Amino acid sequence: MRMLCLGLVGVIAVSGCKTAQFKGGVSNRSNITNPATPTMDNTVAPTPKGTAGTPAAPGATGTPSPAGTAATPAAIPANSAITGATKNPDGSTTTNAVAPDGTATAVTTVPAGPTTTVVTKPDGTKTTTVIDPTGTVTATTTKPDGTVTTDTKKPDGTDTVVVKNPDGSVTTSVTTPNSDGTSTNVSQNGDGTSTTTTSTKPDGTVVIITKNPDGTTTTVTKQPPGTSTPSKSTDTFVNCPEFPDRMILAKLYQLPENSSKVPDFAKVKYLKDVCLKQLDVVDRDFKEGFPGIPKLVEWFALDINWRVNAPDDGVYTFYVNSDDGSRLYIDGNQIIDNDGLHEHLEKTNTVTLSKGWHSIHVTWYQGPRYRIALELFWKRPGAAKREYIPTTYFARPTF
Repeated sequence: MRMLCLGLVGVIAVSGCKTAQFKGGVSNRSNITNPATPTMDNTVAPTPKGTAGTPAAPGATGTPSPAGTAATPAAIPANSAITGATKNPDGSTTTNAVAPDGTATAVTTVPAGPTTTVVTKPDGTKTTTVIDPTGTVTATTTKPDGTVTTDTKKPDGTDTVVVKNPDGSVTTSVTTPNSDGTSTNVSQNGDGTSTTTTSTKPDGTVVIITKNPDGTTTTVTKQPPGTSTPSKSTDTFVNCPEFPDRMILAKLYQLPENSSKVPDFAKVKYLKDVCLKQLDVVDRDFKEGFPGIPKLVEWFALDINWRVNAPDDGVYTFYVNSDDGSRLYIDGNQIIDNDGLHEHLEKTNTVTLSKGWHSIHVTWYQGPRYRIALELFWKRPGAAKREYIPTTYFARPTF
């Protein structure tokens, strides 16, 4: 009996020593209760080949540990301290860490399944990133104000971003790579008010097409730094050398804010020459700017000149509709004064013209953004209705 007791004491002593060596100190506790879920000092996540490691979250780097050793998931930030690792009943492992700024990170790995990383910022912002076995990465960020952004990136390069705002509105943006090297992004408001399509070419050229609520379409082309922006045939204002068939020449000026009338052009800043096909700018939003100056959408003026070949002798009626102010001169004489800061407003007057060439001069300015209008009509002698002056009667000015 005495030998049996001594044997039991020896077994207990050996067990106590192992525990002391593993924990780094001598334990005085007589009873140790195992947790329901085992706790590990480091996560060991077997890969299909038997090596340890956890797939990295987007933007993270890491080196898988050799087979059979413990590994810290690469999604854990380098400056974070691991606070615990848990092996869950379903076979997954969860590693928790905290950064010095209080950011908490939890990485859960399922063997042959998805990896989930949850990052919680001190301000309450929470981002959950899931990498599934196909390589699709879905990141959902919830902000304290209730805004939820879900960004899904697929292996083929497609990127879908859905933003749900606290007011219930939803904005969806889808970026798709194309076979020719371009990428296309389509952004749409949930209420359907506008859709913007942005195409980016390999050379850095960006084309932005916006469908506005009023049904109009705005196109803006942005060239890489150091290159010029070519005009398009659909643009209202174009670079004159590129379109020799456009006869209306306009000098573009920048105005001081709060200008209330057409300026004295000798006292304002000249920017460049642009050309127009017709004075047919209906009342609309203006957001595309000018060639090479896309952000100029307010506080500018145009000094416009060209020649018109009147087909008949007689009395002509002219109509000018503009937003903001404008004036019409024919052969140096003022015919219509529609000046001032106002919404689109039409004025009319009559003049007797002889058959042949006449100089046309229109001055126009735009005040605060965004609405513009500039239309010029005539009614020929004996005509029943008015019309835009046919461009077949146009020629460039001679000065």
